[in-house]
Amino acid sequence: MRKVTLSSNYLGRIIQVFNDKHWNIADEDDASLFSRYCERIGYLKENDKKDLILGLTERYLWIQDNAYIEHLISALERFVDSEEVNLNNRGICVLPLVDPQNKGKPKSSYSVAYDFNNVKLRYNRKLANYRFEVLSNENDVVQKINYENNVLVLVDDFIGTGETAVKGINDILSKVADRNRIYVIALVAQNVGIEAIESLGIRIYADVIRFKGISDYYKDEELLAENARKVFASNLSDKFAVYSREKMIFSSQAATNDDIATLIQNEISGNTQ
Repeated sequence: MRKVTLSSNYLGRIIQVFNDKHWNIADEDDASLFSRYCERIGYLKENDKKDLILGLTERYLWIQDNAYIEHLISALERFVDSEEVNLNNRGICVLPLVDPQNKGKPKSSYSVAYDFNNVKLRYNRKLANYRFEVLSNENDVVQKINYENNVLVLVDDFIGTGETAVKGINDILSKVADRNRIYVIALVAQNVGIEAIESLGIRIYADVIRFKGISDYYKDEELLAENARKVFASNLSDKFAVYSREKMIFSSQAATNDDIATLIQNEISGNTQ
């Protein structure tokens, strides 16, 4: 690995970011995330590019697999506490939220649905009295929702722009007679995705609600936001393909969609949208 030089200012900022996010710093390991991140910052000659990447990193969210269940429980607590949710003696059926074109493919929403079997839900004070049933396939939806006294919860780990989520919801709406029985649960959701889902008349509950990493941050400076995307996508994304399991910390897709969030899981890998 080629050695690069960083000023004390930028090295200090990087250390501060890693400490704030509780990421490991291993100076003696050239293959560590910290070493590779410092190297990639050092490649950049212009300070404005370094500042852009550091700013994105400061706003970057990384939820690892061992934190999934706690975020799911928090989102479910919001769901059952909501006055807009009618759960009067109703069972709660669970189905992964998937784009119709991706049915049967390994997507992270399946992992979230599987977590409804976790014993922690049964011992949670707010959730213990509710019946959760993970549906094995969509063919069960018609019977369970249209003809039985149940509600349907569509689950995903991350809702970004909401485009993919809306496709999946519309597919389910073609099977369910009463959309008031459908809800969406997400671990993390961007405001723009929440608005897209709620425009369908569907309520969504998420533990973490985020703004877009670029557009919303520079919302009063659209030209600057567009320039930031272009600079990132054309000059920086290839240099910041810092892998952690299946996902990249930064990618050109993230620059396009402003998805400054990554969720890592063990059981199933898939792109978040």
